[in-house]
Amino acid sequence: MAFLGETSSQTIVNSRLTFIFPNGSIIHNEYGVYFQSSTSIPIRVPNDCDFETLKSRMHNTFQLTDDQYLDEIYYWQSFTYAGNQFGFQSMQLKNDDDVNTMLM
Repeated sequence: MAFLGETSSQTIVNSRLTFIFPNGSIIHNEYGVYFQSSTSIPIRVPNDCDFETLKSRMHNTFQLTDDQYLDEIYYWQSFTYAGNQFGFQSMQLKNDDDVNTMLM
């Protein structure tokens, strides 16, 4: 599926494939942070996406009605530490800068 004004090949090159976990919960324990949800939904996010566009795409992906809304959006951000070990931290997306950080 192409974004408005783009071909399918442009969409793949100019976007990132992400997965949405609707109604998920964030679990913090001694091993880090992870999301718990029954099903993930793939969505392509354009590299130059802003916060309002992301919310709109998610709203459409979930097929929400006008009286439904997204309550909170979190990103599972990876990081490395101590000798190339990987960890994850929960980052709430609230504005364009947060979305830019997610897409870096």
